[in-house]
Amino acid sequence: MSGLRSQRPAPSAPLPPASHHLSSPFELTLQEVAPGGDAVGRRDDGLVVFVPGGIPFDRVVVRLHSHTRSFARAELLQVVSPGPDRVVPACSLAVPQPGQTAAACGGCPLMALSRPAQLAAKQSWVERALRKLAVEVRPILAAAEPLGYRLRARLVVRGGRLSFAAAGSHRGAALSACPVLVPALEHALLHNSDELATALGEGGVLSGLCGWHAGQTAIHLAVELTRHSRRAAVRSALQRKLDRREIVGASVRSDATLSPREEEILGVSVVDLSAPTDRAASTGELGPLFASAAGFAQACAAGHTLLPALVADAACGPFSDGTRPALPQPHIVELFSGSGNLTRALRPLAAKLTCIEADPEAVARAQALFGNTLDLRAEPVENALLRLAAQGTPASTVVLDPPRAGARDAIALVPRLFAARVVYVSCDVMTLARDLAVLCDAGYRPRAVQPLDLMPHTAEVECVAVCDRDAAAGSTAT
Repeated sequence: MSGLRSQRPAPSAPLPPASHHLSSPFELTLQEVAPGGDAVGRRDDGLVVFVPGGIPFDRVVVRLHSHTRSFARAELLQVVSPGPDRVVPACSLAVPQPGQTAAACGGCPLMALSRPAQLAAKQSWVERALRKLAVEVRPILAAAEPLGYRLRARLVVRGGRLSFAAAGSHRGAALSACPVLVPALEHALLHNSDELATALGEGGVLSGLCGWHAGQTAIHLAVELTRHSRRAAVRSALQRKLDRREIVGASVRSDATLSPREEEILGVSVVDLSAPTDRAASTGELGPLFASAAGFAQACAAGHTLLPALVADAACGPFSDGTRPALPQPHIVELFSGSGNLTRALRPLAAKLTCIEADPEAVARAQALFGNTLDLRAEPVENALLRLAAQGTPASTVVLDPPRAGARDAIALVPRLFAARVVYVSCDVMTLARDLAVLCDAGYRPRAVQPLDLMPHTAEVECVAVCDRDAAAGSTAT
């Protein structure tokens, strides 16, 4: 994902107006898990009911709390008979408690579902979303450990406490432990942090990132101040964390409404994300990857090792006739290139590699990493595509890794580069399906999609899709 990738879901069509009232309790058998993590059942009168915290084949007692013309949402009152895939969640905040319409923490909506069932659900979501494209969907890869895998997290001060977002609301879920965070990140964010939360004030944001520095696992923090924050007190609290060696560096940014935004660096400015848990295996192939807690990073180590490897394999894999692209390829264009996560894997494959990224901070990090060994352009992807097309600059392969909202404005311009292959990396299968349909209309054929689970217990699923332009494949293959 690029440095601009949003944490928010993609925009969707407005939902029908909902009426809010509590119905009488009734029993319901749940049937499946919908994208987003809620279980779904159908009432005897045919009404579709979404139930947070439910599991397929649970027999439950629920009560409707909102209703539209086409579906309803319900709170789970009792599990009468658990489904075979229900498990005890590692965190009680991940599931709604009696009287709650949603879980106190929205980070892990699938935690009461067994891991095999989670993977099966995500596989189903991808297959359904892409069913009209006649593309091979490969078996999903379980890329991350179920617990202690998250390298990054974002907390907001709510009611004086550092909190994760509650499911479906702007409320906070205060907590002292989180089983999905890597232990060092959990300690830095959730321990000895009351002073920092007080100094940040209501609405202040604290982000954390786990990487590698000076031969050891290292934590970098970033804070976003608001009008309620006391900058000097924030600096003092962060300095104490530095002195206790809980962190190696921090970024302090002014209120997001100010332009230009002021930033102050304490300690180091970045950490290395090249898999601190398996450094020797990763850096020999891909090299380092530097990032700040203020920017974007994949959620788990496999996002910085396995994902780039899959993209490289997709870029140089065989065409439908069994031939392969010439290596090095004459010109690979990478769109939404971020700080260089995928770039590390693409660079050995290309005689020329052009990387486009609109975030100047991400481009600066990539420039420091790669120097002048590739063509880095800090501009909006749409502008760069128009410029490359006007210059008559063709590409052998285009790789894109857009934000969650997809590449709606850019995807129609990609065929103007006449690439034989397009490799599309997506964390939202619905926007992936939309954009692949545009490529189909332009003469590209989706060949295969590889799903992988980089974020266990969440409703996220990453995909690597390969599309070939049949008319160009023969002329560019060897």
